[in-house]
Amino acid sequence: MRFQKLQGALDSGFLKPALCKFSEPPAETEVLALSAQRPWPLSAAHVDLLSRWGGSSLDEIRIASLDAVRAGSDDRSVQFASDYSGFVFRYDKGGAVLQEDTDGGAMRIVAASMTAFFDDVLLGDQCLALYGEAWLSALREHGLAT
Repeated sequence: MRFQKLQGALDSGFLKPALCKFSEPPAETEVLALSAQRPWPLSAAHVDLLSRWGGSSLDEIRIASLDAVRAGSDDRSVQFASDYSGFVFRYDKGGAVLQEDTDGGAMRIVAASMTAFFDDVLLGDQCLALYGEAWLSALREHGLAT
């Protein structure tokens, strides 16, 4: 099952409940209908994310709602989330997750997949480049990182 670590971060209190706003997820049929309208389908992980979390804000990470799912200007990536640092997260046709700096537009690959992004970058040992040492320390305190 995907996104167990995200659920664990919520259950442990790492993602602070006071900073979370949960939205009703769309029906999977709605997600699949949007996917069918695209030049290339949404990834299975993205379908799962939307079907489980919808457009929820989960402390640091905001999941793009179904109506906010956007393709990149060149239609080579799909936005699935953003964070409070001003970064937008997209994935490409191969599933790699890209971080877009909305201030300057620079893009870089940060994870091989959406699952790896949530498990290893946002909520794991590979968080340092994006979220720093204090974030990693807090992850460790909550048993989410080693």
